[in-house]
Amino acid sequence: MSEKSPYFGVLGPLEVMLDGVPLPLRRNRQLVVLAMLLLRANRAVSVNQLVDALWPRNPPSTAVGQVQTCIWSLRRMLTAGRDGCNIIETNSTGYTLRVPDGNLDTDVFEMHARAADEAVARMNRVEAVEYGRRALSTVRGVVLGEIDSPVVQALAAKWEERRLLVVEQCIELELEQGKFVGIIPELASLVRQFPLRERLLEQYLRALHGNGQRAEALSAYRAGRHVIASQLGLEPSDTLQTLQQRILAGESAEESSPQPQLAVTGTVPVQAPPPVVTLVGRVGAVDTISRLLAGPPTLEHRIALVVGPIGSGKSALAVRIAHDHRALFPDGVLYVDMGAEREREANSLISTTLRSFLFALGVSEREIPSHEADRVTLYRNLTATRRVLVVVDNMDNLDHVDNIVSLLPFGSGCALLATSRRERPDLPGARIVRLGPLGDSEAVALLASIIGDDRVEAEPDSALSLVRAAGHLPITTCALATRLASRPRLPLGHAVAQLRDSRQAERLLTHNGLNLRARLAAGVEALPADARWLWLVLSDIPVPDFAVWLVARIVGTTPPRADELLELLLDRGLMELAGPDTAGQLRYGFNWAVRVFAMAQAAEQISIEERDTARTRAAHAWIELAGADGDDLTNGQARGNGDTGLSSALTVSRPERGSELGGGQIPDRYRVPRVEPAIRFAAERDGYDFAVRHLGAEGRCAGM
Repeated sequence: MSEKSPYFGVLGPLEVMLDGVPLPLRRNRQLVVLAMLLLRANRAVSVNQLVDALWPRNPPSTAVGQVQTCIWSLRRMLTAGRDGCNIIETNSTGYTLRVPDGNLDTDVFEMHARAADEAVARMNRVEAVEYGRRALSTVRGVVLGEIDSPVVQALAAKWEERRLLVVEQCIELELEQGKFVGIIPELASLVRQFPLRERLLEQYLRALHGNGQRAEALSAYRAGRHVIASQLGLEPSDTLQTLQQRILAGESAEESSPQPQLAVTGTVPVQAPPPVVTLVGRVGAVDTISRLLAGPPTLEHRIALVVGPIGSGKSALAVRIAHDHRALFPDGVLYVDMGAEREREANSLISTTLRSFLFALGVSEREIPSHEADRVTLYRNLTATRRVLVVVDNMDNLDHVDNIVSLLPFGSGCALLATSRRERPDLPGARIVRLGPLGDSEAVALLASIIGDDRVEAEPDSALSLVRAAGHLPITTCALATRLASRPRLPLGHAVAQLRDSRQAERLLTHNGLNLRARLAAGVEALPADARWLWLVLSDIPVPDFAVWLVARIVGTTPPRADELLELLLDRGLMELAGPDTAGQLRYGFNWAVRVFAMAQAAEQISIEERDTARTRAAHAWIELAGADGDDLTNGQARGNGDTGLSSALTVSRPERGSELGGGQIPDRYRVPRVEPAIRFAAERDGYDFAVRHLGAEGRCAGM
């Protein structure tokens, strides 16, 4: 433990100790932000995750600014008297709270819990109980119970479950040692608190019976059976019923507690669809997920989250891995495609999914509870002793971040494999696997696997041009290859010429029943009007990516507001973060498939005059940048900042002066940095080239 750094506690009400003195914490947004940073200590927490935690629905337009204010306040509080040492680091997407070993109570808990597991492995029950009880002594109450954020509670639920598993292990070891009297009051309290947790009820009955309290044990069984039947509509487990019979017969209860068998009778569910897309490349992603799934069972959830842009092959990868690893999950593979159910509300979708899962696990329609909470409880009980792989495809359809927790299987031999266009704050501890476009050789190999090596070898240059024209995406490459396979005599060079027509390219957004066009349309329809217009306008400007200052100039708003709109598009998977350029500015770009769709939508929804005006404004901004000071340009001092001729639909409303910017000043991170001309040119080369071509074609460059 480092005495120079604060000590943090989350296993109970959130607390911060500095030199042994508790720091006063306010019950406001600052508390939620600190809880998120601590629950993912020493790991990056994105700004989007913090916004989701603070505002699960409808975040305000000032959300990002409010998060930044919270971080500033926390830094001041945590670094007081520490020579300005900054324990909250800023990274490209958010923030990381650096906590030394031993300065967070969850670290202390895990240290003792691991020591208990090692003692169990050495068959030293006394030492195992001692370490287990030390771990439990770090828990001061309900984990972060005073914070009502659904995201925080989803992360905190892991530690509540972890605590109960250590409690059950300690009690089991004490039962084996015959220590009945000391644990009966503890078990009585736990059974009242968790009446549907059958493992605790079983241990309570064994403790009572072992202490000679046969009547009390039978009474506790009847009370537990009543709760289970009334809330779940089910009888207690076979283990509990057998235990009751042994108690009635006066037999030893300890003989009735065999280890639960993992195998199940009846049909083993395999809900994942058959793999229909050839899997080429992705060796690293497959290896990472395979090692996670094949690893030893753990007390924590084994979760893999495949993240990537639309069309990158996330679903194909998840389905193939699910089939390839069926042997590791003898009790079945459960599967749901959230994207295919986009017409449903998120809550009813979760409830419907649970019904499907329960039915697949052998629960009859009559026994499936009507209430979602009861379905969750039954699902967890059923998966607690089984080895099941759960695949949740296209999670982006879930808007309420707390819902996915309901689908987590509870068994230590279970795992969850999910796909999403963005990271999910509601999947704590998930192994993130990122997919991008294929490389040249991989994309050509995918093309050849469908149309044949001979056609690719006959026209290698055209084959390469084709996969590049298809954006190197697996889905669009497969769609292209399928069309070519049905036209065996069509030269590949002719197909390249066809793809230069954007209408031909858009046809690649539909393949084998997967309609990317429809899924994109659903996401676009849910956008606010100003974000939708921005997305359409940017797609029509033929450069690969954009800096925030330029976006603000194009649509006539402040850089902070432009940043918020870009972050919204990024969060919905409609734009991508291209990373910093040579001048240090973050840039935003388009996935190929998304841009093809956006350009088609722009042609339908925006007039030629409006599109030309937006292009001209962008071109003027780049020309001005070439000869203007960056700060002046950011603050709107360069010429050409007046009326743009854009329609009101294209002009994003400005926030009130000072509402986001602190007195109306542009924060430094939004300013165009002062850099050497060569660095500026490298960062904006594509924009300069477009500006000269666009303005030169219309005779507007004279005198510039």
